[in-house]
Amino acid sequence: MNNINTTQLQEWAKKIHDNAIKKGFYDKKFVNGFIQNQKLEIIKELCEFHDAWKKDNEKYKEELADVVIRTLDYLQYQGLNLEGSGFLSEIKGNHTYTISKEVYMIIRYVSDDWYMPVIFRCFQLATYLNFDLYAEIEKKMNYNTTRPYLHGNKI
Repeated sequence: MNNINTTQLQEWAKKIHDNAIKKGFYDKKFVNGFIQNQKLEIIKELCEFHDAWKKDNEKYKEELADVVIRTLDYLQYQGLNLEGSGFLSEIKGNHTYTISKEVYMIIRYVSDDWYMPVIFRCFQLATYLNFDLYAEIEKKMNYNTTRPYLHGNKI
């Protein structure tokens, strides 16, 4: 089993959230619907990951990093502490079925407001797909600091 570095994730959550504030993502909170929008953004990133993976596009690595980044931002916004230990179990099964099943399970966790398993399952997927999710998250975090206000979007 691989150990999740929750101390590192906690540090990243603060940096990610501070950058999101700096980039304007918390300037215009929705009075009604802010939390739902945050959840949809996580789910959107999951769908982008799944779509890129199905097309055999290496961008799936970045998209899975986005899932973790969005989730960490949301957890920091909620003031939740990530410190502690988390362990990954090996994902087994038919490759195509397993990836789709895992994405579906992660969406269910988001819908049920259960966010640590979202992060754990993302790391399980990265291990299963044989790439370094920590490196992908760092790369995307660095890129996000260079992006314009609201990353050029309306909201």
